[in-house]
Amino acid sequence: MFVHTYLIINHQENPQALNNLGYMLLNGIGIEKNFMKGLEYLNHAVRKSHPDSLVHLALLYQNGEGVERDAQKAVQYLTLSASHGNLRAMYHLATLHLSSGDQPRSCSTAIKILKKFVEKVYTDKLMDDAFLTYESGDYARALHLYETAAEMGVEIAQSNAAFMYEKGVAPPDFAKDDLSRYRSAFRYYSMSSDQQSSSSHLKLGDFYYYGLGDLGSDFRKSVYHFRQASDLRHAQASFNLGYMHEHGLGLPKDFFLAKRFYDLASEFTGDATVPVALALAWLRIHSIYESLDSFSLFDSETVTLIVLAVSLILLFLLRRRF
Repeated sequence: MFVHTYLIINHQENPQALNNLGYMLLNGIGIEKNFMKGLEYLNHAVRKSHPDSLVHLALLYQNGEGVERDAQKAVQYLTLSASHGNLRAMYHLATLHLSSGDQPRSCSTAIKILKKFVEKVYTDKLMDDAFLTYESGDYARALHLYETAAEMGVEIAQSNAAFMYEKGVAPPDFAKDDLSRYRSAFRYYSMSSDQQSSSSHLKLGDFYYYGLGDLGSDFRKSVYHFRQASDLRHAQASFNLGYMHEHGLGLPKDFFLAKRFYDLASEFTGDATVPVALALAWLRIHSIYESLDSFSLFDSETVTLIVLAVSLILLFLLRRRF
């Protein structure tokens, strides 16, 4: 009955049906075993990126069952399936990286994969509950759930808890004053940034730039976190580095490097096109001002008038462009 149903659905190119039928043919479940036909169905499902079929095919290549053993193909299929959140793929991929077989051993990669595996198994429901609780307006319980998941190492929970503290959503029981609120936010943003969160690095850069809480303004540390975020392709962080180079804040004043970081911001996201265009226009004005100011031929009042005139011309041109 099931085989007949899968054969009917198969004509509709359903990837789940292709996977199930292929698996049944491979193992002779409810139908006469036909390895080559089963492999054909699995490959068809794999071309549709079906997560389970990717695992089945990966294990065949890993063990050399009916196909030539190929550890690289096994890793390739498991990695693709794991990217879809398949738990079996995560587990088998981690064990492959832990073994000393055909693939180079990598304990650090295995730990990262197993961490995602554990998070998905044990914290998915916790995160769902936290989000629904937050949406319902029960911020105290939502923050408690996010902090629980954060202490378990879930990056998104760490950044969410930090956000709630920073924005003052945390109830008084959690943060009695602004200082404790910023300290808690800083702690969770730090935990999140340790897991390569670009947005958390950006937040830490802001904390040091503005001296939030009891940190005190520290441009050097601010630059460090903006650089980390920029390296992770965060547009706002790149824009900030451009601004700091332009004005010599924690970085050498350098108009060429400022332009480079402004341009990077627009490369990372199309949303930065207009702000970057305005920043580059002002950068040119700033550069002209500095150049004119360096000549004794003009006094400061004359330089200011020239800069204002150039500014008006550039704004007029930008208005026509946008």
